[in-house]
Amino acid sequence: LVQISKDYGLEMGKDIIVSTPGVPIQNMPSFYNALDVYLGTEGGESFAIPHIEALACGCPIITSDYTTGPEHIEGKCGELIDVIKHSDGKTPVTFGSYNGIEFCLPDIYDAAKKVEKLYNHPELRKEYGFNGVVKVSKEYAWEVVMPKWKSLLDKAIGLEDFPDSWKKLLEENK
Repeated sequence: LVQISKDYGLEMGKDIIVSTPGVPIQNMPSFYNALDVYLGTEGGESFAIPHIEALACGCPIITSDYTTGPEHIEGKCGELIDVIKHSDGKTPVTFGSYNGIEFCLPDIYDAAKKVEKLYNHPELRKEYGFNGVVKVSKEYAWEVVMPKWKSLLDKAIGLEDFPDSWKKLLEENK
């Protein structure tokens, strides 16, 4: 990443920010709000909570066309990066990790094109950012997700098996 940033005349820490573990949760909205776009090329992360966090802050995302990338971009909240494919042109090239998670290989040249596209079109960044906030508020807000979890837990173990303290919390957060 350091060499690629130099090749494009970008400065690490100024033009490109790489997050590290340990950023306090209360600082994350400021972090996302300081970004023009969130580039997530992970290619193997299943749900990618950082995508939802960035969208909630109105920050468009650029992510791999793999796992949940298309779901997060749905509603025009950003751009999808092509992934490297086998010679059949359809099957993504993947590799496994030590913990059994399968990863794709994002096309870094396509990623650069998507970053450049959003850099050159601030109105599109604003549109994607707005769409992201709407998407998150409709699909991932606590009031939307909690009833789904409650229903799932009710079906899995039955509400009568919950401790009284849990029942009270569930009733308070219908």
